[in-house]
Amino acid sequence: MSSTQTRPGMEDLIRAHLQDVKTYEPVDPPEVLAQRAGIPADQVIKLNGNENPFGSAPEVEEAVSKAPFHVYGPVPEGHARLARRLHRR
Repeated sequence: MSSTQTRPGMEDLIRAHLQDVKTYEPVDPPEVLAQRAGIPADQVIKLNGNENPFGSAPEVEEAVSKAPFHVYGPVPEGHARLARRLHRR
């Protein structure tokens, strides 16, 4: 590279169709969520640790709806039905 050339910027290295992709923003750790909810940290189960674009299987929703724990935090896109079922408990 000559002294008159500049190095490419980050935007030059990312393909145009990928530049506007929304980045993953993790939720707070279970300990922080538990503190906010006023419950023990061992009762917090993060449901967003293994995202699935197809949603939950009915068997999973049924099993989770019977579990004795609290749900706290943002609901990932596409999981509103599961969240509603959990909040009914």
